[in-house]
Amino acid sequence: MKELVSTLHHQHQHALKLVDLINDRLAKKDISGVNGALTELKNALLSHLELEDKLLYPALIKAADGRKNNSLANTTRMFSSNMI
Repeated sequence: MKELVSTLHHQHQHALKLVDLINDRLAKKDISGVNGALTELKNALLSHLELEDKLLYPALIKAADGRKNNSLANTTRMFSSNMI
């Protein structure tokens, strides 16, 4: 799980850098650059969400269920369903 969280954190950092890049290219009126960076951001976000759906949320639900923490399990299920 620690490796997964580290990967997700790195993905967040990459997405933030892409947003900065988009803002920079917007300021320079580099429409082609904006389009390319937006496409890269879209792909990065889709990959990130897929990883969360396949690995993070199931692990969190399993852990909450194992601890019989219904509130946490229900909250995690709600987050999971809202991300789809």
